[in-house]
Amino acid sequence: MTETLKKAPDELNEVHDVASFSDAGRCRVTPVARFAPAVAQAVVDTLTGLVRTAHETSDATTCDADGIVRAQTFEEGDVYMLEAPFDGYFADRYLMDFYDVNQRGICSRMHLHTGLRFVRMMTGTDTRIRVSSLAPFEVLEVKGVTPFLPHRFVDELPDAPDGTAITRYNLVVPENSWIDLQIPRAVSHQFNAIGPNAVIDSVHPEESIETFREKMSGYRMMAQTVFLAEELPAAGTCNVLPEDAPRRHARSDGLRRQVEAVVRETVSDGPDTDASLAGADSLAVVRLLVALEKRFGISIAAQEVVAENFRSLHALCALVDSHLGRPAGDAG
Repeated sequence: MTETLKKAPDELNEVHDVASFSDAGRCRVTPVARFAPAVAQAVVDTLTGLVRTAHETSDATTCDADGIVRAQTFEEGDVYMLEAPFDGYFADRYLMDFYDVNQRGICSRMHLHTGLRFVRMMTGTDTRIRVSSLAPFEVLEVKGVTPFLPHRFVDELPDAPDGTAITRYNLVVPENSWIDLQIPRAVSHQFNAIGPNAVIDSVHPEESIETFREKMSGYRMMAQTVFLAEELPAAGTCNVLPEDAPRRHARSDGLRRQVEAVVRETVSDGPDTDASLAGADSLAVVRLLVALEKRFGISIAAQEVVAENFRSLHALCALVDSHLGRPAGDAG
């Protein structure tokens, strides 16, 4: 892949139009572990402590022999570069000490990177991380091994241009847990910690390659990010997490509007959505199922294609919502 993503290679705050943006793929999520609170907190404190120490140290806050400043500040938090690229090795690695959105009063912006990322997200006590994307997440589950499945839900992107409705897919990293996230190049994502105890360990496998591919004048950490909003949104757009009971979301206005839009696109654009569903023939139902699976990143089993799940918009919303807490492909 040789094409560039950026319009201005060295711009540190490049913003692209979210209304015309299309994700190049999907983020993959791997739940790894849940810990006793004391264990989780010890890990988070140790790693965030390293970042905070770095930000108070002159060697980390000034350029080294390679021109790299290891301690920097991103929208989501303070970072420290643990490992830098060197001759014959292209990757680097960061730790990030997350800001608490409730303390700051603002959220980070939806963004993408000029290269792929591998992110290990860890939480301590009284803290969760809300991870969002404009594409559905793929959650890996190995039965008998995967320790838990994170809760997923959908809403509308709050800072979309006027008159534009854009679906935002969300996933919650629970307290005292560890989840890995694989982010392909040019795929949107947004991190926000709700609580004071969160850290990520992030590997950028091709960061030095990105410098050449994007034709940057030098190694610039922030220049390898493209934002999808001009301003940082208010905390209320990311610090509210739904309850874990999934049926609650079947009644939410956001999900209802999105499912209704799919029905209108695939079955009928008539004024009565319930009547359109009741009168749908088998081909229309197939179109509807395919569109729902694509829109929400879910997989609906054949045995679920029964009249009771299609008798009304409410029933169809409940069916979709029941899958949002499962990994794609698990319709059991």
